[in-house]
Amino acid sequence: MTFTIFNCGTGYHRGKRDVVVRLYELTSSHKFINDGPGSRGNMVTNKPGQIAGVGVGTNVSRALRAIEEHYERYSRNRQLIVNLAGWSRGAITCLKIANRLYLKHNQLSRMVRFNIYGIDPVPGGGVTPGANVVNNPMWRKLKTTPNIKTCSLIYAQHDNTGMFRELFLPYVPQMRHSYTETEVEVMPGNHSEMVEQSERNPEAHNLVMNLAKKFLSERGTNFRDNTQLGDDDILDKYATIYDGYRRIGGKARERKMIGIKKKSKRTDFVLRPNKPPFFINWQHREVFTQRFPHVAQEIDRSTRGQHTQRAETRGALQQDFRRLNSPQYRRTHEIVHDYLIQDVI
Repeated sequence: MTFTIFNCGTGYHRGKRDVVVRLYELTSSHKFINDGPGSRGNMVTNKPGQIAGVGVGTNVSRALRAIEEHYERYSRNRQLIVNLAGWSRGAITCLKIANRLYLKHNQLSRMVRFNIYGIDPVPGGGVTPGANVVNNPMWRKLKTTPNIKTCSLIYAQHDNTGMFRELFLPYVPQMRHSYTETEVEVMPGNHSEMVEQSERNPEAHNLVMNLAKKFLSERGTNFRDNTQLGDDDILDKYATIYDGYRRIGGKARERKMIGIKKKSKRTDFVLRPNKPPFFINWQHREVFTQRFPHVAQEIDRSTRGQHTQRAETRGALQQDFRRLNSPQYRRTHEIVHDYLIQDVI
């Protein structure tokens, strides 16, 4: 049996309509939610909660009590899978829940395994010891411990400029541990656009919602509405993002995160403020390649400056283009046409 715990971000609570709350409301299996530090649902004053993350420790304790009660009632003497999902300091809370239980070394810690979906995990404060004594505790006891089966983290590619944001850099786990399958992804937009329903960047929000829902459902969380975005919808949203990339990235600065590694297939990535050559992120690449493998190869060749086509692949490439030139892929066809017009079409 799976137990799912949702953790809201700083200043957010179950009365908001962000991704975390919407997923919680859609969940039909056993669940629990923590209001974020500095929110009306957490018994701390706004300023300490918002600036220093006061309330995260309380939320960790609440979640562990909920896990213990659920285990005693439903899963005694059987392994319990706990799915954790959160945004911002809520994502940090997910990691701290697993960390604290791992350090207890009791029977419960041996019987619980976690899956974590974290959206732009931000502890707050400086990463240099002594740089910010108010926030530095948020960076402690924060890693992928052996009781975490899967840790999937998605990072906002763009953020506002200013010294305030410099104090809220995202946390990136070390990925050398073989016991945790760790994945990382990026999504265009800033910290809050990823989770809020707004007119500025609705495509990114919908994609993050879909990715989180897919991750949780694949690991045992049940939803009242199990529908997910189809490949054509996913590619359409990335095409819209690609088309408006100047608007999204024009005033952003690069986040100071270089050389983030994903265990297994994916290579290092850098959070870029500018339009990428073509593929927005790894999800965009994977879904596009599954649908149009020969066009994807041609895009990669063009990106590397290789402009010659092999005769044996030309027929398959043209077949891909015919499928791409259909109503459901209209926007995707347009950006592919513009990208490859000098080389192929």
